[in-house]
Amino acid sequence: MLAYKIERLLSELWKNCECTVPEGIDELGAIRSTIVTLKESSCQKIPQSKGLAGELLAAAGITLPTIIDAKNVAVVTRKKLAPKRK
Repeated sequence: MLAYKIERLLSELWKNCECTVPEGIDELGAIRSTIVTLKESSCQKIPQSKGLAGELLAAAGITLPTIIDAKNVAVVTRKKLAPKRK
């Protein structure tokens, strides 16, 4: 139910952008950050969104931060991987 409400809201916000909601989400999924490291500190830089991704963000009233603090967190799985996946 929540996903349906989100899809309806995004389709209303993006009606002038000439794309469907799945296409818009795929376009926004292409936004990537780069890690910048200076000596012992690091941060993630998000590039300025241009083209369709910029239009979609502007239509939804969203502004992305240009820099966010990088968290160097080690992720550990509790289950061992199957031998075929190693």
